[in-house]
Amino acid sequence: MGKRGGYLVTGAIGAALSAGYLALAARLPLGAMDQPGAGVFPVVVGVLVLLSSIAVLWEGWRMPAEDAVAMPAGVDAVRVLALLGLLVGYVLLLPWIGQLVGSFLFCLLVIRLLSRTPWPWIALQAAAIAVTAQLVFVRLLQVQMPRGILGF
Repeated sequence: MGKRGGYLVTGAIGAALSAGYLALAARLPLGAMDQPGAGVFPVVVGVLVLLSSIAVLWEGWRMPAEDAVAMPAGVDAVRVLALLGLLVGYVLLLPWIGQLVGSFLFCLLVIRLLSRTPWPWIALQAAAIAVTAQLVFVRLLQVQMPRGILGF
């Protein structure tokens, strides 16, 4: 498959998945401006993924048909599969380990996978991302996120 076909297929899959995600998110309450409900975060994410997928489709439509793309191989292919595994693991474990711990572990492992930064610096970055997400969504927007077995 050429680069153009890859863009078109990826954009179409992303658009279809985000449309399904938005359909499921529509079942959740949106709440009010002063107290957002559980549906706000999924709707925002779904809209962003849909817009990104449309941009990918547009880019693929405009690109020359003869462009080629090299599929990852060797270590790069392993990194792509590891990243997908981490994402699936995060989504599946989130209800049990909670947003704060889950986001910290996910960010910790993704940053380590994508860079060779020393562990203490990675832990600091992952903690900053997880705590910021917690403050923005749980404290500021008052969106209920999974608390996990540890209760936070």
